Amino acid sequence: MAIRNNRDFLDCDLIHFLCVGYVVGERRMPVIAFTMDDIDTVSTRVSVFKAIQEQFRSQALSIINRREEEAVLHEQGILVQCAPDAQLAHWIRVRDIRPIDSVP
Repeated sequence: MAIRNNRDFLDCDLIHFLCVGYVVGERRMPVIAFTMDDIDTVSTRVSVFKAIQEQFRSQALSIINRREEEAVLHEQGILVQCAPDAQLAHWIRVRDIRPIDSVP
């Protein structure tokens, strides 16, 4: 079986689920995403999302007058790149991807 690479379109919903997890009842679960896209390209998309999310979260906490420790904790998932022969080529933990505007 051969899979064509660079044909996937990793949409915004999948990036969202990778960064915040999926909720089942009261439980948050991490998401594992498989893609044929270049892992650096997808990591950049995740990095941008995380920067936006971080900004929104800090502003939302100040607007509703809550402390940081009262914020919802997310279950960040794993991004897996598949090779054209369907083998798992690379993987990266989403928590290891820094927001694009943050200092290492």
